Amino acid sequence: MASPVRYLAVVALLLSIPGAPPARAKEESDDPLSVKVAAVTLPAGGSAEAIVTIVLASGYAILADPAPTPWTTGASLAVVSTGGVVAKTALFPAPQKVRDADGGKEVGRWTGTFEVRVPLEAAAKAAPGDRRLHGRLRYQLHVEESYYKVATRDIEIPVKVVKAKKGSGGAAPATRP
Repeated sequence: MASPVRYLAVVALLLSIPGAPPARAKEESDDPLSVKVAAVTLPAGGSAEAIVTIVLASGYAILADPAPTPWTTGASLAVVSTGGVVAKTALFPAPQKVRDADGGKEVGRWTGTFEVRVPLEAAAKAAPGDRRLHGRLRYQLHVEESYYKVATRDIEIPVKVVKAKKGSGGAAPATRP
């Protein structure tokens, strides 16, 4: 049987050998939710939509608003207007309707990959240039019969305001989902 001193020496030697970096508490790939935001080009005096793509890992869902119970929260996305660009209310797709196991109540939720559309309008006198609209996604993950605590994710929407084309009156046609 090895002595405790010899055992500690071997452990110390093994720990000092270079190799894989130490494990982090949470790998990015372990996050069940990822968000992608497409850049938007917006004519002064015009409108466009920012597309926020939400991707959920298999087995996870996000609750829709209205939430099914007082202790759960439906998803929302608030975006702050800035620099002559106004962000309107975010438009979530129609949720999937499923029956809750606790009482057969119908619950709205999203799974997989889905897009949230944020209508944007630029003031007619908005100066051309780049802006970043800051937003916050608020959501509650659901997996099987368990609800996670409410979480938030900060997002940025890159917006480039350009001069309106002559003859267009500065307004671009609004796009619809």
